[in-house]
Amino acid sequence: MKSSILASAAILAASLEPVAALSEPLQNILINTDRSPIYRYPTDVTRGIIPIPVHSHNDYWRDVPFYTALSAGCISIEADVFLFNDTLYVGHEESALTKERTLQSLYIEPLMSVLKKTNPKSPFVSGPTRHGVFDASSGQTLYLWIDVKNNGEKAWPHIVKALQPLRDANYLTKVQNNETFVPGPVTVIGTGGTPLSQVVSAADRDYFYDGPLKDLT
Repeated sequence: MKSSILASAAILAASLEPVAALSEPLQNILINTDRSPIYRYPTDVTRGIIPIPVHSHNDYWRDVPFYTALSAGCISIEADVFLFNDTLYVGHEESALTKERTLQSLYIEPLMSVLKKTNPKSPFVSGPTRHGVFDASSGQTLYLWIDVKNNGEKAWPHIVKALQPLRDANYLTKVQNNETFVPGPVTVIGTGGTPLSQVVSAADRDYFYDGPLKDLT
């Protein structure tokens, strides 16, 4: 499937190549119009990216966490988190943690930044929109797996609190009264040391649990 998509993209790109040298007036138009509001596409932050069913495991290992996976069209991203001094740090081992690399800085803030761009204020819509991170498929949710590496019972409430910006903007997939499933741009799934009891005890929640079916029944 991926090869056919790439082949189609190559054919399309080839078809858009100019058949002759561009005139100087046309070159000037193409070069100088990027600052004009007429030619600025409002939600172009992920324009042209086709979402694919790929998971970015240990995403924080990428040169640019979150954004590298996003640019490849990954619909699923995983972050390992450690709780120290009430702060959620991201990394594979404790020795790899730094004070700058937190759940907030590497994932929550970038997510909010992209979602604000894919959900711009517009006089053409009656209220706030809930589009996902991919402009080409605005209904596609992004699965954010949070792998709790230490002190799950204490860490999970901090994770729930860290999600507040996404919650306030109504960007999270949620369950209401343990019955109604409401899809959203971001679906948060706790894994690793996530305490199941703290997840299932909330009838209204915007996070989910990863585990064997035998643990959930």
